[in-house]
Amino acid sequence: MTVSSYVNLKYFGEFNKYTTALGAAAFLYFDKFESGYATLRTIGAVLAAASVFIGIVIMSGLGRIQGADIDYRQEKDKNKIFLFRIVSRALFMQLLILMIAIITAGWLSVSKIWKL
Repeated sequence: MTVSSYVNLKYFGEFNKYTTALGAAAFLYFDKFESGYATLRTIGAVLAAASVFIGIVIMSGLGRIQGADIDYRQEKDKNKIFLFRIVSRALFMQLLILMIAIITAGWLSVSKIWKL
């Protein structure tokens, strides 16, 4: 099985835009809880805000990569490859943070429904 090394940076940026919007929506969701589990609400809001911040950093990094796509196996510019690796790892961290924030939001919702 061969793994593709080609990445369309426009689609990468679009995906980042949607994950950043999801982080902003999660922040608003945590903001609507008024009582119970202050620690979880705080953690969720901080994680959602961190996700939005990472999204802004990703967009800044993508803006510094010249071209509309990258094939990192055939790319000769080491700086472009280095910057792409940073951006792709930041996107992974953003998704991981969002996953934890969404799980926290789910727990808060379930606890509110079941009065835990």
